[in-house]
Amino acid sequence: MTNRKTLLAALLAAASTTATAGETTPSDDPLLDRSRWQIYLSYAQPTEIACQSADSIWVLASKGLYLYLPQQQAIRYQNKLTGLSDTGIQHIAWNRETHGLLVVYDNSNIDIVRQPRGDSLLHVTNMPGYYSYATSLDKTVNRITTHGRLAYLATNFGVMAIDMGGQVFLETYRLDRSVTDVQVADNTIWALCKSGVALKAPLDANLMNPATWQQATPPTGLLGQTPADWTAHQAQVKALQVEGPLYNNFGRVRWKDGKLLTVGGGYTWYREDRLPGTPQVYWPQERRWQVYDEQVDTLTGVKYIDMTDIDEDPLRPGHVYSSGRTGLYEWQDGHLVRHYGYLTSPLGTALGPESQSKPHYVLVETICYDRRGLLWVTNSITKDGKNLYTLSPDHDWRLYEGVLDMHHGDDGYMSAMFDSRGMLWMNNNHFSNSATFGIDVSDTANVRTLCVLNDNMVNQFQTKLSDAYRNCVAEDSTHNIWIGTQSGIFLVEADRCQQQHNLVTQPVLGEGLVGQKDFFMQGQNIMSIVADHDGHLWIASGGAGLYMIDPVELTQLEHFTSANSPLLSDNIETMDYDRATGLLYIGTSSGLCSFDTGSATGSQTGISAPKATQAHGGDRHYYSLSGQQLPARPTQPGIYIHRGRKTVIR
Repeated sequence: MTNRKTLLAALLAAASTTATAGETTPSDDPLLDRSRWQIYLSYAQPTEIACQSADSIWVLASKGLYLYLPQQQAIRYQNKLTGLSDTGIQHIAWNRETHGLLVVYDNSNIDIVRQPRGDSLLHVTNMPGYYSYATSLDKTVNRITTHGRLAYLATNFGVMAIDMGGQVFLETYRLDRSVTDVQVADNTIWALCKSGVALKAPLDANLMNPATWQQATPPTGLLGQTPADWTAHQAQVKALQVEGPLYNNFGRVRWKDGKLLTVGGGYTWYREDRLPGTPQVYWPQERRWQVYDEQVDTLTGVKYIDMTDIDEDPLRPGHVYSSGRTGLYEWQDGHLVRHYGYLTSPLGTALGPESQSKPHYVLVETICYDRRGLLWVTNSITKDGKNLYTLSPDHDWRLYEGVLDMHHGDDGYMSAMFDSRGMLWMNNNHFSNSATFGIDVSDTANVRTLCVLNDNMVNQFQTKLSDAYRNCVAEDSTHNIWIGTQSGIFLVEADRCQQQHNLVTQPVLGEGLVGQKDFFMQGQNIMSIVADHDGHLWIASGGAGLYMIDPVELTQLEHFTSANSPLLSDNIETMDYDRATGLLYIGTSSGLCSFDTGSATGSQTGISAPKATQAHGGDRHYYSLSGQQLPARPTQPGIYIHRGRKTVIR
């Protein structure tokens, strides 16, 4: 059992840090340059209100925070760019005596926020001790109450007291019960347990001794009541027109013709998050969000959840398709045109004929438009094995059998994209038979798979690679194809992209102990890869943040995390890139943000250019990106190493 004094000692030992948020200014160091970041959080669904004064009302909405100023009719949105230390807020409470707002995050991080009168800047003190303390206890905070200088936190293990004036953890009261509310009245502290039992203790007693707390009947109306600030201001707050998206779910983003298309994600073969299916489209020049029709399930009779892909018709603006767990949806200007399910299209269900849930599992996990206006549609885990279609502008369906040659029931297609050659690439992410496909679709009468990389894949050293889940596929500036997996990153060099083979390049950094190869990003869960205008690769990790690399030297140029930058979360799910502005849009488990890479059409990057390798500088041979010597001057276009420098063969 955790010692009752250990938690308090750890909290007291943890240092607090105070920061003042000012205007963001450019910096030579991208890790310090907050002006290059933008954050796009939802503030649509208010859940708590903390009234600082009649003209200063703090609102917790969709796990974000804003300050509403009624007399000015103004809203000041708060996030990591304005000084908050984290994202995903769980609870807030205003302390009138210390003039501070206590902010508790989902991950148990804690801020004390102050805004001096007449000052628009936030003064934030971060108290990371509760977040940092490793314990088997459930640290969930259920409610905050303030009394005098103190804030009392009702938690799933008991009660914790914070001195908001001194900005320190004061005491912890291990009751070994889940406490849903805590209040102070008549020099007595009361705790309401999840079981319905109420406990009380004198404020001047030793509250850290569980025996001090006794079961009792609380005064009527003291515990479990709706907070007064919520009752007084909820109607006023709910009537506000706030900025931002409706939801913070961004499982897939696509940049298309001046706008960002997004859906929430939420489905793979190993998880169902049941997230809202609503597409959200961002128009950055207008700073405007368009939220597509909701309550679509009332029209289709099919659950409207877990959409995993979205694309727009290149021949018809505003004509969009989204897809996911429950089929394919057609939209025009944000309004539903029709739904394609197993009864209204050739698409098949993943469930047997006896299942009542058949309509809710028509798995169209990835889609992609080609330049001709044909929509390529995948259909996973169908009973008849039919898994690849096109849908024409005239709504004619065409089936392509045998192109995606997978074992029955072992398919979960995702991350479809077209490369500069016009080849269609996608991954099969199923655990039993992961694969990557490169498909020639130039002649729809003769669609053929030119490149298949399955569980027989070997690297350049003829080492068989473990069958890793395939998350993403991307093309770099020299037409190589990069594959991101749950255990690292692989490369199909440009001259092999249209060949049947099982060979990939596993980029090598060097050799470790006893001659073992040190492979680049080995063990990382790679979720998304984007090549910018200057040839850098941006690699998103599911748990380790965002990397910028030089693909020639295989050097890490930058590594952004939620701790060293305004990145919302280290768990990145999706990215896409606007070549005109250089903005990299990053969808994370905590919402959407963007970073100005400085690499836009007609500009040079503001970070650092790829360096020419110094290896092999003394000979005249040509080398591939993986460092392999070539027998002669290459004839395939691409970037090679020659005389120690990067050389482009066109």
